[in-house]
Amino acid sequence: MRTTSSRPRPIRSTTASRSPRPLLPTSAGPGMPQRAPSARRTSTSRRARSRPIPDRPLHPVQRAHEFHVLQASDPFRDRSSFCIPRRREEPAQPKTSGMNLTRYCRATRTCQHSPAFTLIEVLIVVMILGILATIVIPQLAGATEDAEIETARHELYKLRRAIEVYEAVNNNTLPNVTEGDGTWGALTSGNQYLKSAPVNPYVGGANAGVIVFGAGPDAEYQSNYGWIYDPATGQVWAGSFDNADQPHPKP
Repeated sequence: MRTTSSRPRPIRSTTASRSPRPLLPTSAGPGMPQRAPSARRTSTSRRARSRPIPDRPLHPVQRAHEFHVLQASDPFRDRSSFCIPRRREEPAQPKTSGMNLTRYCRATRTCQHSPAFTLIEVLIVVMILGILATIVIPQLAGATEDAEIETARHELYKLRRAIEVYEAVNNNTLPNVTEGDGTWGALTSGNQYLKSAPVNPYVGGANAGVIVFGAGPDAEYQSNYGWIYDPATGQVWAGSFDNADQPHPKP
């Protein structure tokens, strides 16, 4: 039966057995210690030094080496792409000196001249614009006429309400209206009933605000006056409108 001793075993030092790396003097000073370059670092620097510098032409030996390697890996590939070095393309710069921009673009092969329009293309565009004009212009004219009709109806409504209010305030007395251009008497004086004399935009022109006496509306379109007033009853109609306040068509 073995008996184990209670004394611990001594630990051997591994650093003592290693020998220090040799030190080499450098050119900085005589006798200065320097670590010797490792084999891995030397091989890496050699490999980096053997790589071709980008954007520079390869040495003929390196070019032939790459050609044979790529030919062995892909025999169906075009050989001309490996034998002829590709030109480095640069963007065209604006003319800052005496250099001709056209020659510069032609040398770099990066400028692309856009083709001009042909006569047929210009004629097609003109035809399309003409078709659009024939469609849009009548619609704009119709919209303008509708706006004139609605404005004339709105002015007629304000004029009738002003006459009713004046008659109610003055004990059923009608306003003193005379024939003429905007001569509505007390309706427009003092801005109590109307701020300004109304005009008929459907009639238009210089006669849009002219008042004439009459007993009924117009039977057709006319452009001589804008309003018809009956001094006996106090009724008023818009010129070129019928009894239902619908406009007569323009000739």
